[in-house]
Amino acid sequence: MATQKITNSDELQDLSRSVAVWLWLSMVAALLAVAGNIIALTVNSIYAGLTPAFLPQALAQDIANLTVA
Repeated sequence: MATQKITNSDELQDLSRSVAVWLWLSMVAALLAVAGNIIALTVNSIYAGLTPAFLPQALAQDIANLTVA
């Protein structure tokens, strides 16, 4: 992997802006994931059509996603 030296403050500002954008986008994605999992766990009709064998797997996946996010 090649590394690049930052030679002036303009490059540093551009880099910090780019990092900030990706950080905010990551936080928005995590919040959307948490909201979706909470909704899936609280609204009974979301998983109403699942087979009895698949329902515990879907619920466990939502709980695991909440734990990680």
